[in-house]
Amino acid sequence: MPQAYLDADVFVLPSYMENFGMTVVEAMACGLPVVVSDQVNIHREIAEAGAGLVTRCDVGEVAQALIGLLNDEGRRCAMGAAGRRMARERYAWPQIVEVLTREYEAVISRHRTMTGKRIMPARAAGGDNGRS
Repeated sequence: MPQAYLDADVFVLPSYMENFGMTVVEAMACGLPVVVSDQVNIHREIAEAGAGLVTRCDVGEVAQALIGLLNDEGRRCAMGAAGRRMARERYAWPQIVEVLTREYEAVISRHRTMTGKRIMPARAAGGDNGRS
């Protein structure tokens, strides 16, 4: 765990555009409560899990959320524990592999339904995977 996360009380990402927020997941995995803007793509999951606070990209809102957490150790601890649990249950490699496998299987199933054809690995289908 990076020392910066371990030394912090709260992680803040008031981004105007964030496709995922890997640093947010890292902070939650270290047990930090988070304050994120509603432009960080996992803001709904964070709010749902009780792992942090979600604000608009507004200085006053971000400051109010941050001050509120800094003044309430019990709330920080509860949100930090919820974030650690969320990171472990949703973003650990075994969970990611399981979700990706289901997605790939769904794509293959739709392809079969639409075309009536099976998808074969290049090697099994006689291809050389571009190696000659």
